[in-house]
Amino acid sequence: MTHRITRRAAFAAPIAFAAPLSVAAGTAAARPVADSAGVVEALNGSVRRADAGGRDALRLRDAVFRGDRIAAANESRAALRMADGSSLSVGSGAELTIDDFVYAPERGEGSLIASIKVGAFRYVSGQVAKIRPENIAFKMPVATIGVRGTAFVAIAEPNLAGCIVLLPSPDGRPSAIVVTTDAGEVVVDQPYTGVEVKGMGMAPTRPAPWPEARLNQMLGFIDG
Repeated sequence: MTHRITRRAAFAAPIAFAAPLSVAAGTAAARPVADSAGVVEALNGSVRRADAGGRDALRLRDAVFRGDRIAAANESRAALRMADGSSLSVGSGAELTIDDFVYAPERGEGSLIASIKVGAFRYVSGQVAKIRPENIAFKMPVATIGVRGTAFVAIAEPNLAGCIVLLPSPDGRPSAIVVTTDAGEVVVDQPYTGVEVKGMGMAPTRPAPWPEARLNQMLGFIDG
């Protein structure tokens, strides 16, 4: 299937919630929904969540929490709507852990830190990126991605390589990502421009326009 580079492909449409959030029935120790980091907004296939209480299958509208590890089976996908309005999508075969999430706008506090072990994921920023962008980090095996109010798609390869592409900001404002490794740092501030990190300990490549076919392939892992 061909995936054209369109606003529809890059950003999933929000889903309206008509019912309260739920905590998955299989969770060994149910946690208050008020403590959740977000909710499963869209789901396709088999996606599981592991936490300190065990492992269970995620369902649509389930709450997700700090410390949860989200793992999608092959040909499966999930989109999480975080409490600050940001979107975090996990693609086929991907594994991601929500290391930290805080959103307390009344105190001017916010953070989002996630670790991506393998696979494709997409992030569209929300309110935390507006009040505390320095507290957002996505940790891949070979690089860390910082954001400045933005959207991007990335893949962590099983062979310890990775690629990251900046997408247009949903609200049309200028945005950027900062890709950092032990060997260097680059800023990507033009939509549809990306970098590669070709191995552990290597510097990111110079930002370059991303081929349409490669971007469509990356989005295809997430959107199906």
